[in-house]
Amino acid sequence: MKEWHTVEEDFAEMKQLGANVVRIHLQVSRFMKSANETNRDSLAQLARLLALAERTGLYLDITGLGCYDKRDVPRWYNRLKEAERWEVQARFWQAVAVVTCSNSPRCSAMTL
Repeated sequence: MKEWHTVEEDFAEMKQLGANVVRIHLQVSRFMKSANETNRDSLAQLARLLALAERTGLYLDITGLGCYDKRDVPRWYNRLKEAERWEVQARFWQAVAVVTCSNSPRCSAMTL
């Protein structure tokens, strides 16, 4: 991430202002390469963000998988039926739980 220093400063400022939770909204296009494959680089970055939250004394409230900007919604995702979209969501949350949050008391994840 090019602006990691800014993120660190923002977390420090939030803590200084009295915040204890930071909600982050994750998007399908950033965390799923396909209906069956998560983006390991994005999950690694999420783990890095969680480590920063732990050092800063903040909790992460993770929500997703969003499709906020139509231009960022993958074509493969648009072609899925509703049940298949739920399967993608399940794969994503399993990856977050296992890869990112399983060992951290500072991670809370919820779906939209």
